[in-house]
Amino acid sequence: VVEAMEFLDQETVDKFLPSYHPRFRLDPSQPVTMGAFAMPEIYTEMKMAHQMALTGSYGHILKVWKEWGDLTGRRYQPVERYKTEGAKTLILTMGCLSEVAEVAVDEMREAGEEVGLLKLRLWRPFPFADLRAAVSGAELLIVIDRALSLGGAAPPVLAEVRSAFYAQPQRPQTASFVIGLGGRDVAPPAFKEIVAQARAEAQTGPTQEYHLYGVRG
Repeated sequence: VVEAMEFLDQETVDKFLPSYHPRFRLDPSQPVTMGAFAMPEIYTEMKMAHQMALTGSYGHILKVWKEWGDLTGRRYQPVERYKTEGAKTLILTMGCLSEVAEVAVDEMREAGEEVGLLKLRLWRPFPFADLRAAVSGAELLIVIDRALSLGGAAPPVLAEVRSAFYAQPQRPQTASFVIGLGGRDVAPPAFKEIVAQARAEAQTGPTQEYHLYGVRG
C-alpha cells in the first residue's frame, strides 16, 4: 500500500501492549504437536466451543479498541460511517480502499449527490447488527470486494452482506463490484463510475451477480 502513515512512538505502544510471556514455546530440540487432531467423538463439540469463543470475543474487541482510543486518540468501530447522513446510496469498503473512496464521496457530496461510505473494520466475528444499523434508511448498498471467489455466486464480503440482510423484511438493493485485484491502483473516479452503474442497474435490475471493474480489453 502506498499512502501516508503516522507511526506511534515506541513508548506509547509499550504502554498498550502487555509484556510478552508465551504459555507455550516451540523448541526444535523437543518437537511436539498441539491441537492438531480431534477424534469424531469430540470434534463437533470442539468446533462449537471454537465458535462460541470467537463470537464471544466481540465485547472484548470493543473494550480493547476503547483502551487504544483513550491512549492514542485513534478510535475504531466495527462499521464506521463517513458522511452517511441522509445518504440513499452507500458504498461499503474494507482496508486501504476506504481512504480513496472518501475522496470520491467528498466530491460527490459537493456535487449534491446523496452518497455515503461505510468502512468494515471487523471481519470476525462479523458485525451483523452494526451493519444493519448503519445501512438503515439507505436504498442502495454498493459492496466493494478486493477478492474473488472463483466460480462462486459472490465475492467474500458480498456473501456476508447478503446473509446479513437476507431475512430482513426491509433491506436495500445490493450491487457488487470487485476492484483493485493484485494491487492494481484504484483512483477516486472509479468509485464515481461504480456508483453511476449501480444506480442504473438498480432501476433496470442487475445484469449479473457481480462486476469485475476495470478489466482491460
